[in-house]
Amino acid sequence: MPPTAPRRSCSILIRGLTLADAVAVLRGGPTAATDLLAQSARGAVIEAMFPEFSSGLRSDATEILSAIVSAQTGIDYTAIARSAADQAGNAIFRAIGREEAAIRADPRRTGDPVLTALLLGTGR
Repeated sequence: MPPTAPRRSCSILIRGLTLADAVAVLRGGPTAATDLLAQSARGAVIEAMFPEFSSGLRSDATEILSAIVSAQTGIDYTAIARSAADQAGNAIFRAIGREEAAIRADPRRTGDPVLTALLLGTGR
């Protein structure tokens, strides 16, 4: 199965990570890695989700009603789908950030000796 857009973006991000990026992530705040990931992959995550939200709002049963409501109210269902995808993307990165912050607070709980050494070896 081919990788999804967010997975491809994460792979590209990791391959494109500079030494300065890696140091900034290690020395950064509680969500430094998440912030870098969001900066690089957020658009791809949202674009991957957008068709799902859009098709959910524009199913066959609602297509006619959508056109009528749009004509009468000016409500743009594409904008609603985009907003829902944006909010879902924000929620995903907030959840990742919470996990990252918890790991940084207690890196030993990961059971990963390399990660623990890296995070504890940065002056914490």
